[in-house]
Amino acid sequence: VVSSNSVAWPTDSGNLYVGLAHEPGLRYRMKASDAISAAPAFLAPDKIYATSFDGYIYCLSEQQGNMIWRFTTGEPITHSPIALGSMVYAISRRGNMFAVDANTAAERWVTGGIHRYLAGNEKRLYCQDDRGNIAILDAASGSRLGTLPAAASDVPLLNPQTDRIFLVTSAG
Repeated sequence: VVSSNSVAWPTDSGNLYVGLAHEPGLRYRMKASDAISAAPAFLAPDKIYATSFDGYIYCLSEQQGNMIWRFTTGEPITHSPIALGSMVYAISRRGNMFAVDANTAAERWVTGGIHRYLAGNEKRLYCQDDRGNIAILDAASGSRLGTLPAAASDVPLLNPQTDRIFLVTSAG
C-alpha cells in the first residue's frame, strides 16, 4: 500500500515492512507471529492496518511504527483489511467478517458467510457471500440488507476506494 509518505508491503514470514515513499530507505519492520499474506491498508492521516494468519488485525502508526493496538479474531485472516471511515473490516478464513473501531479496536459486530469484500461506503458494504452472490451489509450493524445474484466472478477485484463493484471473469 502506498500513502503520501510511505510504502508498506508484507511477507509470508510475518514481516510488514514500511519504507519511505519518496527516497530509498526503510522506516521500520513489524513482526507478526505468523504469515501476512495480504496487502495492508492505510487510513489517513497516519494509520496502517495489517492482518495475519495469527488471527490479529494490527494497527500501526505510519510515522513511528509503534503498535497502536491489535485485535484478535481468533481465526486466521488471509484477506486484506479494509479501512473505511472510522472502521476497519477483516474477513477470516472461516468467512466471518469483523468490524472494528479504527481508533479503539472495539469490536462493533461480526457476521458470517462472507467470502470477499468487493466495495463499500460508510453506510453500505458490498461483499461476495459464500454462495458467490453479492451480499449488501449495513455498515453500522453488519445486518444483511439484501442479496443480489451475481455472475461467476473468478478474478477477485477489491475496490477499497469507492462503492463501485467490479465483477471480472478470466474469460473476459
